[in-house]
Amino acid sequence: MNGSEHEMDIDGEQMQDDSVVEITDLGLPDEDALQKSIGLPNRWFLSWQRSLNRKRVRLTMALCLLVLVLMVVFLSLSAVNPLITGLGRNISASNEKQPLPIDIRPSVSILPQNDGFACVADAAWSNDMKYLAFVGYQRSCTLLNNQYEPGLVVIYNAFSGRLIGHFKPDSTILSALKTRFAQVHGVPVIYYNHISWSSSQQRLALTFSVFYLFQPAPALISNFYGVLLTERGGTPQKVLLQAQKNNVANVEWDLARDVELDTPVISPGASPIARTSPSLLVYTWGENGSLLLAVQQTTHTTPSRTSNDSVGNPDGGKSFSIWQPGWVGLTTQTGRGKVHLPGAYSWNSYFTAWSPDGRYLVDNVSVMGRFEVTDQPQLTSQALVDLHMENLSLLPVRDIALLHVLKTLTGAPANLSRQLIAWRPDGRTMAAYDNGTMDLDLFDCSTGYQVASLLLPTNASMGLVGFNTQLQWSPDGTRLFLLDQQIGSLVIWNIEPAR
Repeated sequence: MNGSEHEMDIDGEQMQDDSVVEITDLGLPDEDALQKSIGLPNRWFLSWQRSLNRKRVRLTMALCLLVLVLMVVFLSLSAVNPLITGLGRNISASNEKQPLPIDIRPSVSILPQNDGFACVADAAWSNDMKYLAFVGYQRSCTLLNNQYEPGLVVIYNAFSGRLIGHFKPDSTILSALKTRFAQVHGVPVIYYNHISWSSSQQRLALTFSVFYLFQPAPALISNFYGVLLTERGGTPQKVLLQAQKNNVANVEWDLARDVELDTPVISPGASPIARTSPSLLVYTWGENGSLLLAVQQTTHTTPSRTSNDSVGNPDGGKSFSIWQPGWVGLTTQTGRGKVHLPGAYSWNSYFTAWSPDGRYLVDNVSVMGRFEVTDQPQLTSQALVDLHMENLSLLPVRDIALLHVLKTLTGAPANLSRQLIAWRPDGRTMAAYDNGTMDLDLFDCSTGYQVASLLLPTNASMGLVGFNTQLQWSPDGTRLFLLDQQIGSLVIWNIEPAR
């Protein structure tokens, strides 16, 4: 312990010794000595640091630097602004959500087999949308077995599906044949083509062809075509008949004079101008019952968001486009021939046209052509020959909705992939039916978006045969019917008009 105290004493003594500090006043050097020690350059620098000019220059330089920075920022924003604007537009476009398709349930379902039909050949709306007329066969389908089957015409209420009336047209047609062509012998087979309503809705036109089987040789006349006109209730008015000519694509009748006209209907396949892709192909009624194909040029080589031109109504309309109900198909191979990819897209449509004054009737207006999709390689001439499409005219793809459906076709080798297409009369909505998957959808023609799915009956009804599937809008575009033997019924949907 004494040792510790000793150490503390020693430390304390040392600290006391170190704490003594001696201060000496050195004084300031005189001004002359300071000036001499600094030197001339240093004296100039010190004078500059202490002067007012330095402050002014520094302030000016700071202002110039600020202006320079502002100019750089402004130029940078000017250059980047379009990029930002474009990016903003892209983000906005990507954030636009496609509306979900709505489901629409059927409003009416008609079972033709309950009223004597085994096969339906055609069906048509009346222009006031109140009635539907059917034509077909009672026991089987003449289109399948090429044998005589008795025909039948039935009229339904389009809102309730109730039967309004029916009649059997065969006896009237066969009687007219026997009267006018008594020299023809054999077994007649009647093929019904189309049924149409006049614009006044008081008359029905039933077009047909007659083929005679087992004629004794030599037979000078074997085939006929004609039209049966009746009152809406089925009372026959008259039958017009004409011996069939070779290579006749369509027939036009003057119903006032009861004669066939020699004015051919111009079709896209017969018109080289139809090969110009950016065009609208519209039929118009001319003088003396001539039905002409007018070509209206557009500035679009690809489907446009503004392709909403009216398709019109051939039954009583003053003009109508080529885009009536028909089939689109994709073919990659015919028979056992070579496979060509991506394949050839085709269009087929057949319909009747009745003039607004009710005087002229054209049967079998035929529109056949092919499409090319812009982002797919075009087929060579040899490929078109292999696919039997070298003589088809190149048609424009009407709208984005049609383009969408074309791109969904699969085109498996040796198999024709196709869908049934029908445009609303105003041209703004397209219905597409795939009878393979039995999907019926509505598409917006401007965007290609699917806007609705039309629900089919859950249970198919039996009793119908044949292959004549039909899809048709009502003249005002508020209703749509589908007739498919797979479903076994004619189904009607109420469709809200596009806004």
